[in-house]
Amino acid sequence: CGSANWHGGCAASNWDNRNTGADAPRLPGSDPADRVFIADADVTLADQAVELFSIDATGSLAVRNALTIAQASSIENLLLASDLTVAGPLTLSGPGGMWESGTISGPGGVTLLGASTQTARFVVDTEGVVTLNTAMTAGSIGSLSVDDGTLHLADGGSVLIDGLEAALTLSSGRVTQAAANPARYAVESTGQLVKSGSGTAVVEARYRQTGGVGLIGGGELVFEGDVLFGMDTEILEDAALTFASAAETVWQEAVFTGAGAIRVAGASVEARGRVSVDLADGGELVLEGGAGIV
Repeated sequence: CGSANWHGGCAASNWDNRNTGADAPRLPGSDPADRVFIADADVTLADQAVELFSIDATGSLAVRNALTIAQASSIENLLLASDLTVAGPLTLSGPGGMWESGTISGPGGVTLLGASTQTARFVVDTEGVVTLNTAMTAGSIGSLSVDDGTLHLADGGSVLIDGLEAALTLSSGRVTQAAANPARYAVESTGQLVKSGSGTAVVEARYRQTGGVGLIGGGELVFEGDVLFGMDTEILEDAALTFASAAETVWQEAVFTGAGAIRVAGASVEARGRVSVDLADGGELVLEGGAGIV
């Protein structure tokens, strides 16, 4: 900022691409020399598609036109409202990540990885559908949240909640899985599953949870796809956990507590190992439409 290649002042700088003459500065791109560093600043990519070799950003990066990243990169707070292609691995580390629109794709994958002082949080908050066509992992102190709209897992899309310090939080909206997606379970978790708020959240994608903990804190969480549920889950009063898969619902070493409701509205539940349902006063287990537990 402040060099001859910038205009508009350092408070709101713009790369000077208005000069088209022989002396025009070359725009940053995907050349190995073009390693972009953003130090505690808020930067917006808005006017045209951008290809970068790599980026290391502290602060926020707002992407409002297509962005392609060729090599391993890190962004503290990503505000995504366009398509993002990750040819190399991308790490998100800040608490202010937001996904409003667009598709994330590419072989590199995305990892949410926080530190002891902050959570790496990436929130789906859209009026429509955002599409994941790569692997996304919430690692240590990482949190993927769906607050509204639909998170669609395309043919190559998957979500892994990896470990007790990682979380999947659902407020409302849906998580769906493409019919051509080959993953037996496109969402897998060994971490925390949290249903927050008073709305209804629906998981149509095939889901497996082995270990970890669950908290159904309000509203209703509905599993419409195949699900293998193997963890300790507390369902608070006036909250509900519904299993509505027409094909397969498995409770594997699952423990349910709390004063809320468990509903089985699809295929009968297959219980594997020791399964415990120990609901407090006011809690209920409801089997609908001839469903049972076997």
